Amino acid sequence: SVTSNYENIVLQNDGFKNTVKNHIKSLGYDTVENNDYNVFYVDLAIQDKENGRFVIGIECDPPNNELLKNARYRELWRPQVLKKSIPFIHRTTSYRWLQDTEGEKKRLKEAIENALNLI
Repeated sequence: SVTSNYENIVLQNDGFKNTVKNHIKSLGYDTVENNDYNVFYVDLAIQDKENGRFVIGIECDPPNNELLKNARYRELWRPQVLKKSIPFIHRTTSYRWLQDTEGEKKRLKEAIENALNLI
């Protein structure tokens, strides 16, 4: 449908996700981008360079999926399923990024470093 195609274009051209991705790159980390946009996607992920496993997934704003409109699915069920393949999930929001950019950058950096130190 036209609406679905429009939503896909908006998701694929997400300026906030690109801002976060560029910040991660400036920290010296490569990201893997997920373009599936299904219920179990994360926007960005960082892999362990030695074994190729995902170390941390980064969500840029809460996921937008019809199934996840229920808070229980979004905040409880989905993270439990994701942790089976990605041990750490970090969420940043465009609101917090705009309100406290340096604080959010620091939180993200610390989350990445902690995830990499725990593998």
